[in-house]
Amino acid sequence: MIHAVIRREQKRRVGRGRARFAEQLIQTRKMNPVPVILVGESYWQKVFDPEFLLAEGVIAPEDLELFWYADSAQEIWNDILRWHEMNGDPLLEPLRDTK
Repeated sequence: MIHAVIRREQKRRVGRGRARFAEQLIQTRKMNPVPVILVGESYWQKVFDPEFLLAEGVIAPEDLELFWYADSAQEIWNDILRWHEMNGDPLLEPLRDTK
């Protein structure tokens, strides 16, 4: 049992490390901005305050638009599609009329 708990914690730390690395690349503009989709809005609204980060000068005002919330896989997928459409690079081609 303890082994499973340790492995789960290791996986969480690795995931957070990758997310932080991506955030750093976006903040330093070494990577084009992409939305940060926070899954579980009720949770993230409690523990994450982007307005505070803005007030502290940690993020720029335009970075506020990069934090999106989703509660389901379908919402995440819709957000990804919307992001690409907004940036003129749609992931899916429009359906064509076959008549």
